[in-house]
Amino acid sequence: QNQERVMRTTQLAPLFLFLFLGICHAASIIDLNGQWSVRSSNGTIRTTGMVPGDIYTDLYRNKIIGDPYYRFNDIDYRWVANSDWTYTKTFTVTPDFLAASRAVLVADGLDTVCTITINGRTLASTDNMFRRYTFDVKSYLKVGTNDISVAFSNAIAEALRRNQQYTPMPKDGIPPNCPPPEEQGLCHVNMLRKEQCSFGWDWGPAYAPQGIWKSIRLEAINSASIRDVMVSMTPARNNEWNMVVTVFLDAVAGAQGMVSASIAALRDTTYSQAVTLKNGENVFTLSFLAIGPQIWMPAGYGTAHLYTLNVNFTSSNGDIVADRNLHVGFRTVELIQDPISPNGASFYFKVNGIPIFTKGANWIPADAFESRVTKQVLLQTLQSAKEANMNLLRVWGGGIYQHDEFYSLADEMGIMIWEEFMFACAMYETGSNFLESVQLEVRDQIRRLQHHPSIVVWSGNNENEAALAENWYGTNNDVPVYTQMYGQLYFDTVKSNVTFLDKSRPFISSSPSNGDETEKHPIDSNPQSEFRGDVHYYNYDADCWDTSTFPIPRFASEYGFQSFPSFKTLSQVSVSSDWSFNSPFMLHRQHHPDGNPQMLKQAGYHFAVPTNGTSVQNYQDMLYIAQLMQATCIKTETEHYRRWRSYLDSQGRGHTMGTIYWQLNDIWQGASWASVEYGGRWKALHYYAKKMYEPVLASAYSDKGGNLYIYGLNDNLAAVDYTATATLWSWTSGKRNSFDFKFDVSELSSKKLWEGNLAKTLSGNGCADATDCVMLIDVTDSQGKSISTNTFFPASPKDIKKMVDPKIKASFNDLGKSRILIRLSSDAVAAYVWLDADVSGRFQDNAFVLTPGTYREIIFEGWTDFTVQQFSSSFTVRSLYDIFYAH
Repeated sequence: QNQERVMRTTQLAPLFLFLFLGICHAASIIDLNGQWSVRSSNGTIRTTGMVPGDIYTDLYRNKIIGDPYYRFNDIDYRWVANSDWTYTKTFTVTPDFLAASRAVLVADGLDTVCTITINGRTLASTDNMFRRYTFDVKSYLKVGTNDISVAFSNAIAEALRRNQQYTPMPKDGIPPNCPPPEEQGLCHVNMLRKEQCSFGWDWGPAYAPQGIWKSIRLEAINSASIRDVMVSMTPARNNEWNMVVTVFLDAVAGAQGMVSASIAALRDTTYSQAVTLKNGENVFTLSFLAIGPQIWMPAGYGTAHLYTLNVNFTSSNGDIVADRNLHVGFRTVELIQDPISPNGASFYFKVNGIPIFTKGANWIPADAFESRVTKQVLLQTLQSAKEANMNLLRVWGGGIYQHDEFYSLADEMGIMIWEEFMFACAMYETGSNFLESVQLEVRDQIRRLQHHPSIVVWSGNNENEAALAENWYGTNNDVPVYTQMYGQLYFDTVKSNVTFLDKSRPFISSSPSNGDETEKHPIDSNPQSEFRGDVHYYNYDADCWDTSTFPIPRFASEYGFQSFPSFKTLSQVSVSSDWSFNSPFMLHRQHHPDGNPQMLKQAGYHFAVPTNGTSVQNYQDMLYIAQLMQATCIKTETEHYRRWRSYLDSQGRGHTMGTIYWQLNDIWQGASWASVEYGGRWKALHYYAKKMYEPVLASAYSDKGGNLYIYGLNDNLAAVDYTATATLWSWTSGKRNSFDFKFDVSELSSKKLWEGNLAKTLSGNGCADATDCVMLIDVTDSQGKSISTNTFFPASPKDIKKMVDPKIKASFNDLGKSRILIRLSSDAVAAYVWLDADVSGRFQDNAFVLTPGTYREIIFEGWTDFTVQQFSSSFTVRSLYDIFYAH
């Protein structure tokens, strides 16, 4: 995501057994994590560093710099990225350790260009952040005190050097050379195998960090150590599965023993094989039968069942030398690309034989400094996705292959993952060294990630096919050369290695693409076709409440609108002089070209821009309005796509089966497309996502002809026969009239349930005109239980002639376990009611319509301990009335 832009063959994946990698025991380990010494290349700074970590967090921890996220510090601290930094550590080697047959250094992640020395001898140089490096080091070690150093070269200078020295260079180079000036970013990141957004993006800062960003250790090997495990399976009969477990051992020549795999919870699911090992990598395949497992299902479709698989190597004397426990899940996945008449093909995932309508968002790195991305951060953000009824997250290709905990949590929650390889919005070189590095990167990542049931598709890159086909970077002067390079990288290198290692799930070459049609070219002339594959769609000029401006694609994998975070989030990194919408700070945090004018223009279609009150009050009001704009825009677009699930228009557009809005999370406190702010607060959009992704929902819209349509959406595995009630509420006189209609929708489908003239519908139910009322549509079951509620505004909020002060009242009840029950009432209809408190946590609902005459109960769930007094004293509630009338 970076630009504004307006198979026939089914890929059936063999059922795969997927794993959560547990602890692997080697003969002996020297853990090199923890405290290191770090110094700048000129020697002016000497301090301590933590591994895993990076140079910025080390300098911040030691108070050499301030908070890197504070105000303009991303620019003020650019000298950190422009320096070289060396990390050193001393460690002790025992005689027993050195007596082992082999000793290896295993570095799970080095960011990025560095040279490793041990006891003054150069061991190796590395230049790929996404590789796991393993080196034999026995001859470098000695009994007693040893030292290791990792000297990093600054990535900015290295990227420039590689760009200048690359040959043969195409006529237009390896674009883009530099990002737009608004991004305040760095140049030529595409020349490095480094997190691409670490040089800046249109939603994030440019820090270009250096450091040992993952674990590092020494292993003594007397026989074998388990490096990786891959497990595939295919259905047999009577709920039995043929399993093939592939075990990768790093071993010593001549060692003998037994490789075993077993699932204790499934009877007779075990297999052992006697082996004799060679030096280095050994690969063994174990085949056996799994009997009676329960299948892994995506969120919303059943339970994500997992089992414990044990894989071990036992020496000839019966000692368990290497042992790994893994959590496993059973499922099939297909990417269905069947012909659709009169034009194109479908594009959707089928899991365990069930067609899945994908509901999700795009995931970007959760922090510019990955050592700060704890399991709790991942848990909180993934839980936010699940609570919003999402079933898939797309791991975007400009960040990192996520941490092991991310995929394990997704496995447990049933959240499917669309996993991209880390190439985004650029052309890339294809020199032999670069392609070899990419090949090894793909190998490392497939072996690490392939076992997770959550991963349902591999994708070669983000938007690079579209960039080439649509000439984003001026490549039209040398299209054949760039096309050849594209094929070398994504087909001959990435795809060939993926499909060789993992036949368990589909592969697509790019997003967006035309699916299997693209595979023939490798560049399609129109990768954004509405008739095949997936599309990315952004349009900041058209009125986002006008559904006729949206495409009708097979699958929408990116779309979105910007907003700013809440005042509470922004105030953490700013001062009072920054608190106006177009202050230098706010412009600095807006990295998208014309982002603020686009935000104001879109908000102006339906909301009055705040002008009353103090400057700080206007600032807070504008943040509120921008979030409402973003929420209503994406709600409108998402429901549009959901309604087209079961329909085709006259051109053959439709049968839309996926909505992945841009984006779920934030990397820092700034303008972005995110629905969850940095730190975890939900924007208005995320509360709307929870509603717009309800499995059963009544969705209304009106067209330019003045007609009102109401559709029923049902993602459940069974048909529903409910009742829908549309109630009209007047802004000035309360409840008017309501009407019922039958909500009968088949399983896994959408259906038009009601249509009529909007003006007549309003007048016939007691509303003077479209500006007088708002419509609430409730779906209830046969027992009167509420299934879902949706809201339809017949007119823009800015056109509402008059509102009555709702005089919202709130009371609080402590539910224990950091939960508060809030009871709300009002004297009049209140639009976009927004609840807030100076307590970390989230509300059960927000940005809703509150109606008079009844109480509305909302639960607040805190992330830390607090008292009712602390919560109630900081609690605030506002609505649209407060913005338009109260100041």
